Amino acid sequence: MTGEGLRRITVRKVAPKILLFASFLGIALFASSCSLKRPTGGGTGGGTGGGTGGGGTGGGTSAGPFTIGGSVVGLTGSGLILQDNGGDDLTIAAGGTFTFATKIASGSTYKVTVKAQPSTPTQNCSVTNATGTALANVANVQVTCGNIFPIGGTISGLLGTGMVLQDNTKDNLNISGTGGVNFTFATPLAAGSAYAVTILTQPANPGQTCTVLNGTGTANGPITNVQIICPQPAFTIGGSVVGLVPGAGNTLEIQDNAGDNLFVTGNTSFTFPTSITNGSIYNVSVFLQPTSQPQPCNVFNYTGLAKANVSDVLVDCQHNDWNWLSWYISSTNKADNYATAATPIPIQDLNTPGGRDFAMTWSDSAGHKWLFGGFGFPLLSPYGAQGPGLLNDIWFFNGVWNPTDVGQ
Repeated sequence: MTGEGLRRITVRKVAPKILLFASFLGIALFASSCSLKRPTGGGTGGGTGGGTGGGGTGGGTSAGPFTIGGSVVGLTGSGLILQDNGGDDLTIAAGGTFTFATKIASGSTYKVTVKAQPSTPTQNCSVTNATGTALANVANVQVTCGNIFPIGGTISGLLGTGMVLQDNTKDNLNISGTGGVNFTFATPLAAGSAYAVTILTQPANPGQTCTVLNGTGTANGPITNVQIICPQPAFTIGGSVVGLVPGAGNTLEIQDNAGDNLFVTGNTSFTFPTSITNGSIYNVSVFLQPTSQPQPCNVFNYTGLAKANVSDVLVDCQHNDWNWLSWYISSTNKADNYATAATPIPIQDLNTPGGRDFAMTWSDSAGHKWLFGGFGFPLLSPYGAQGPGLLNDIWFFNGVWNPTDVGQ
């Protein structure tokens, strides 16, 4: 009995240890079996999925299709329109996230661009992370908008043509018009950018030298106060003296606009010392006649509006600017001839003015020549030849001489 009791005692002490070991072994086998059966696909929720898909953080499987989107920051204007791959237009009303309506297949490329920039206020939006290959939903396209401002101003006094302006040595702007002209460069600048307006080409015809005021600064708003001042050009007034008898006293004094007196000696060209501004009146006159001859000097082309330099004023002193035209009458081809005149003009025209000095002569618009007065020989009197004296006759020449005042 004692021996059996001892054996039973031994059995009772060992049995709990065997059961405890068996329990641990069963738990371990069960845990191992669960670990081997755990699935491996999609366990990270697409956190790094999408391959080169712009670092997309969306979920889904690699089968696609995938959405394309991102966020817009800094938008204050209206009218912003985005595109994906040149289509799928998406109008953005405010800052925040966006997603294009059309999904794309796995492995397809995307390209986000700005189709229309916002206005009121005008802004310029740029896109980062704009392109890639979609291997998952793409949500990291970044559209950043900032204010941009136009650069412009006014031009005053412009008369010439061909003026060209620049901003920051580029963005060439051709100017047309005259007087006061408003201008705005084609390219606006981002807020905080520097601008520098300069003149690349000065206007011509007439030439002007314009200057820029308020031409540089920082664009923190629309720039409209650049001023370009074009002063009125000044033109010279001049001409020439012809037919002046040379010798002592062959100096005359001429004026422009009753002033700016100028002494001219001999037959020569002249220019008044004072220029006049564009569009101003000039009026040239003889203030003091020469003493080298008895007849006065007359001024032609003496007045007008100066739109350019004037050089055609003609001071004609009436001497040696005509030739004898009656050589076909042999008896008159000598000095000191008396005039002959009859009306109506005879078939064999023998009319001819008497020889004279200092006559008034001119040509009309048809090219006919006229002669008036002077000092010389008149018509023969019924009482005989008279000595030379001051004449008061007028003659017209259109191939033959015609006395116009015979019988008056």
